[in-house]
Amino acid sequence: MTAGRFTASTLLTAKALRIYAERGLLMPRRVDPENGYRYYGVEQVQTGWLIGLLSRRRVCASRSRGRTRR
Repeated sequence: MTAGRFTASTLLTAKALRIYAERGLLMPRRVDPENGYRYYGVEQVQTGWLIGLLSRRRVCASRSRGRTRR
């Protein structure tokens, strides 16, 4: 599936997908060598959701910690 469809399926942004790929967390199944389009497998949707949930949880936890320290 295209990166656009993958973002719609996982609620991750295109920027997040690029960052996760750079960090080796969620690599596209295939990158078209001619245009650079990224393609993801249907089986990667669950991983995308998990990464997104964990990422949002970390952000929420760090924000709440910041509030309690004031």
